[in-house]
Amino acid sequence: MLKEEVEKDIKTYKSLSALANSDGGKLLIKTLRKDIKSDIDTICSLVNEDEMKLRVAIMSLKKNIALLQTLTRSKKNLELALEALEQVDE
Repeated sequence: MLKEEVEKDIKTYKSLSALANSDGGKLLIKTLRKDIKSDIDTICSLVNEDEMKLRVAIMSLKKNIALLQTLTRSKKNLELALEALEQVDE
């Protein structure tokens, strides 16, 4: 079962890595970085404002960071999954 899970992860990381390295993926990463900066600016401007608006801005920031990390860490995650697969095969 573990081997199949690792192989599934490898397939996912390969797809994410291919996306991140494509022209569209590079544009997406660039846009996410801009969105994160905008989210931070929004949060800073809302510190003394409505708590609900602040929470929404923080959730947006968390979402954008998670998406960015998914794309930018895909190559490293793929390498780690391939190493794990080698260990499972032994």
